[in-house]
Amino acid sequence: MKIILIIIAIALLTAFIIGVIKKMPEVEKEIQEQLAKQEAAKNNKTNIRNQYSSIITKNEVINGTEYEIANFAVKGLLYRTIEDQESARLLKVNDKLFMEPEPENPKDPNAIRVRTRDGHHIGYIDAKWTSTIKNKMPRLKDFVVSKIDDYYDPPYIYAEAFFEKE
Repeated sequence: MKIILIIIAIALLTAFIIGVIKKMPEVEKEIQEQLAKQEAAKNNKTNIRNQYSSIITKNEVINGTEYEIANFAVKGLLYRTIEDQESARLLKVNDKLFMEPEPENPKDPNAIRVRTRDGHHIGYIDAKWTSTIKNKMPRLKDFVVSKIDDYYDPPYIYAEAFFEKE
């Protein structure tokens, strides 16, 4: 009787091992797919960070008027109040924004704050671009949300400023 139980145990163990061995290529493939997804996500985050710290400008004619259009990220939403962050979460592409110089800012007298239509302060224009933007502000015709990246919380808000060409 013991021999029969041992033979059955060996047979079951052998079947289990064969099943595991047969599944190994599937498991290996799944692991490779997960690693590829992780690498793609890492690259996407790097691309987002690079986009988040740059400014893109282009010239465009709209209804017969030539504009210089600057597209850039609004910085610092993470440091705003909960109410300001909630207001940013409710934004949609093409919602109107407002920029205001903030000369009393103790960290950067050239700072330009960004506000929503309802007055919530959602961040700043990157310090790298404030002098460029400040010089063009007298020609500002429109300032809107151009993109919302809600992969993060709070979301990354991108804005587009339309400056009438001189």
